[in-house]
Amino acid sequence: MIQKCVSLSTTEAEIIAMSEGAREVKYVLNVLDSLVDICRPVPMYCDNQGAIHLATDYVNNSRSKHIEVRNMYIRELVKAKDTEALYTGTDDNTSDIMTKPLALPIFRVHRERLGVMNLPRGDQ
Repeated sequence: MIQKCVSLSTTEAEIIAMSEGAREVKYVLNVLDSLVDICRPVPMYCDNQGAIHLATDYVNNSRSKHIEVRNMYIRELVKAKDTEALYTGTDDNTSDIMTKPLALPIFRVHRERLGVMNLPRGDQ
């Protein structure tokens, strides 16, 4: 998913990404509600404690007042218990392989989770 605006902090970038993800979750829930019973809340994992705090707490302070209200959609779904914001660390966050330099052991774990195989090199 491409973020369509500029973020002033990593927390803001994460809350925007979570809100975009929340819109997708709400769409899928609306589609599936008519077909099957859905277990709620849907977990949404994030590696930024500040973003999780903003998503679950309705307190605005000087550090977060610049984040636009439209980027706080995640709060509505958390309050409605459609989703919950959960913390995930680098060891468990497979998406980090796409965005961060990782130590080789953690890189290999995430690569395996993605189903990417390490092909043996032939003698050249």
